[in-house]
Amino acid sequence: DWKAEKALAPFHVLPLLIVTGENGKTVTLAETVVIEQYLGKKFSLLGTNEYEENVIKMLHNSSACIMNTFSKTVTWTVPEAKAGALAFFLSSTLPEWIAAHERHLNDNGNNGYYLGDKLSLADICTAIVIEHFATQVESKDLMALINKSAPLTRLRETVAKHPKLAQWRSGDEYKTFYDNNIAFYANPAAFKL
Repeated sequence: DWKAEKALAPFHVLPLLIVTGENGKTVTLAETVVIEQYLGKKFSLLGTNEYEENVIKMLHNSSACIMNTFSKTVTWTVPEAKAGALAFFLSSTLPEWIAAHERHLNDNGNNGYYLGDKLSLADICTAIVIEHFATQVESKDLMALINKSAPLTRLRETVAKHPKLAQWRSGDEYKTFYDNNIAFYANPAAFKL
């Protein structure tokens, strides 16, 4: 019952993850990036040393930020300002993000990963951002820019081929999530949050 639990949540918003420590105590983690990085560490998606972990966290945060920026400046803007907000996002914000991420992917040999040849949280987050853009009402314009980027296209394809992700995406739960995501972003104001 969210109404009852909301007051107990650290910032009174979702998402939340309740974690039990080695000492048996529980803590409620809040904020998407914190939860994703906690799970990334738990499932060995943050590299093998402190250097790799921080590079992965940096790239992960950058991809999370571009999606949040799009949501705040385009998706949730007032209708009369949407065209201008989208034009700025397409002419400035998104190209800068693409160029920065291409640089990191090219530095790793454009092999579909940011670091080495192992899946990381940054790879997953960037692929999710690209998939998110592909489901937006503005997807034609967004994907026209992203699809020009061979490194980002390769990363998207590499992540999509990961056996566990491919298996999840072939299931009914993912299909329902995907369809609901498209419906939501087609008209976010129509949904009761």
